[in-house]
Amino acid sequence: MTAFQEHMRRAGERALEALPAPLRSEIYVISFRIWRHDSFDHRHPYLAIGYNTESEVRRVVATGGEPGEVRWSYAYACVGLARHLHASGALTRILGRPVPIVPFDMYRAGYEPELAEAANPPEVVADYLAWARAQEE
Repeated sequence: MTAFQEHMRRAGERALEALPAPLRSEIYVISFRIWRHDSFDHRHPYLAIGYNTESEVRRVVATGGEPGEVRWSYAYACVGLARHLHASGALTRILGRPVPIVPFDMYRAGYEPELAEAANPPEVVADYLAWARAQEE
């Protein structure tokens, strides 16, 4: 086994151990999102480990989310985090103003406007949505 493989195994185990204990019985999927810091240089990959819970699926579907997207698209589960950062005031406190958050699924280009609309207050995301929808025409 290479040093890199050993590092990834330890990091993966640490990520799983860091999952919130009260949510562990609710977790039904672990996502591995592999990307590169420089999209043209395969020598600098990173792995982001995420998860989703049954209660989060029920909550988002109840607000109008499409069940399959809510359940299986890791980018859709990021909507709750974006909403929290807006609602808690963290974005405004840290950046001095509200800014839109655009969840991005690197394998499903074109899905961003729907996710951005779900993730942001309407007044914060209006300019982005106008631009994105104009691109579709």
